[in-house]
Amino acid sequence: MTTPEKAMRPGTAAKYGTLNNFKKAIKDYPKINWGGFLFWAIGNKDLTSRVEIVNWMLDHGADAAQTTYHGNLNALHILFSGSKHDYSMEAKMLLRLLEGGADINLKAQKWGVPLLILINNLNIKDNDLGPFYDVIFSWPGIDWEAGAGKAFGKPVTLRQVVDLAGNRLPEMCRRMHEYLDNGPSQRPNLL
Repeated sequence: MTTPEKAMRPGTAAKYGTLNNFKKAIKDYPKINWGGFLFWAIGNKDLTSRVEIVNWMLDHGADAAQTTYHGNLNALHILFSGSKHDYSMEAKMLLRLLEGGADINLKAQKWGVPLLILINNLNIKDNDLGPFYDVIFSWPGIDWEAGAGKAFGKPVTLRQVVDLAGNRLPEMCRRMHEYLDNGPSQRPNLL
């Protein structure tokens, strides 16, 4: 097949294009494994395109549980590190990533577990995170005792980091303690 010179390749379309750009790129470059560009799609700056491309990829077999070769980053690390979000629009995508096997407890060598990235992301505001919290705190098996670096020169757990961030993230702190006391909350209906 002859490919037009200016056609977007699947990775570029996932990161910078729309769903239509991405689908065209897949058609123009059928030998490229597009499923490996899930992280690129999660990093798409256009929020509508991000959600549409990621959902399309998941609908068509992309592996939500994939990790990077170096450092064990997964889709949740990438999503939680972003500076721009529409939490209501992205909540269903977050749930699909978790249901597809993205490990909420996967510890990256440099960054720690995904929730630690969310806590350390100063571009987000606690009062905006409600839709993400609804998904996160409904997910069973969060390891609150996972090592999360150091504070004041001493090793701390994820639970301790959330407590230390309680002034900046009071809703996260409240929900964590509710989770610890009562288990996961009811799964949100995101249809």
